[in-house]
Amino acid sequence: MEEKKNGWQDGADAPITRIKPGKGKKPSSASQMEALKKCAEMAADEIIDMLKDKSQFMRHIFQEKSSGEIREAELKTRNVRHLRDVISAIRELTDVVRGLYGLLPPEAESERCMTLKKLEIEEKKIAPPDKPEQETGVVLLPQPEDGNA
Repeated sequence: MEEKKNGWQDGADAPITRIKPGKGKKPSSASQMEALKKCAEMAADEIIDMLKDKSQFMRHIFQEKSSGEIREAELKTRNVRHLRDVISAIRELTDVVRGLYGLLPPEAESERCMTLKKLEIEEKKIAPPDKPEQETGVVLLPQPEDGNA
């Protein structure tokens, strides 16, 4: 009484064939970095162009409750939310550019400088003096002539 294999087991005894991916040319990391740097520069240019508009932060967008219509109005008060969004975008872009160019934030850079200075001081303390000193700092007293000393 042999039972017949059903479903997924039918091809279990078949040989496994593997498909090798084509050998396409991978972009080099240097060209990828250059493309990312160019994108960061373009984003910075867009932010600068946007900030040239003097009334940029005076515009507010409203949606009317009754009709659902969205309209834009220029008021005398500043749109603080939009200002925060722009500042956040500038901070993020700054972090991206620092990462692309391998730069440290100012806080980390000053901490790094302080650590290097401390290391130099420690090395000076540990390092032997450049020229040997002839004086040891020990004063040899002459032997007393009589035995009363």
